[in-house]
Amino acid sequence: MFGDEKYGFMLKIQDVKNATAQMMTEGTKRTGKKSG
Repeated sequence: MFGDEKYGFMLKIQDVKNATAQMMTEGTKRTGKKSG
């Protein structure tokens, strides 16, 4: 049980990372240059 919950939690974190990366990529495309 605990292993499955931990695995699900890891997947959720990965989804958040992917979503953040997607947003950053879209923002970079829109502005044409990456700030920072």
